Amino acid sequence: MIPSPITALVTVSELKLPLSTTGLGALGYSLGGAAALSSLLRNNGRLASGLNLDGTLLGEPAANSSAADVQKPAFLLGSEGHGSSDGPDDYTWMSFPRWQTAYERKMSVNGTTHHDFFDDTFWKTVEPGADQHAGPIDGEEMVRLLNSYVRAFFDLTLRGRSSPILDGPSSEFPEVVYYNVSGAS
Repeated sequence: MIPSPITALVTVSELKLPLSTTGLGALGYSLGGAAALSSLLRNNGRLASGLNLDGTLLGEPAANSSAADVQKPAFLLGSEGHGSSDGPDDYTWMSFPRWQTAYERKMSVNGTTHHDFFDDTFWKTVEPGADQHAGPIDGEEMVRLLNSYVRAFFDLTLRGRSSPILDGPSSEFPEVVYYNVSGAS
């Protein structure tokens, strides 16, 4: 007999694995990135931080007012020029950081487009030219970069382990543009 999905559910504690559900972070790409930051406002304290990969903000985080303050660590990591005055027209990325009262970072990656923040960046290393909308950044380097920045952010906000790549421009990742636009951080 195959168990139904309802009877097959177990709790994390029943798994007896070294998992913590006390410090969770939200991560999303595009619309999921907007949802990750919006979820910080509506989670009854379960989420500790949020990371948006190249998504235009929606709802309260998009407001150019104190309503945009998610009051928890937030990280915007986007495609080339995203959120800069000379980049794609996305006012939400220009106004959001100024209203934050908790730790925040905003960075963009030169040589990328929106398509480089999901699996297209990997597939272009397997079949060059497969995605004509991806940027010129090397796919393997972009995967390494994403892994490094996502891990650094969640290591900091969930485990208390700092990383210098979040503090400013990094010689290891010269394609990353660091914006110093924080409100209170």
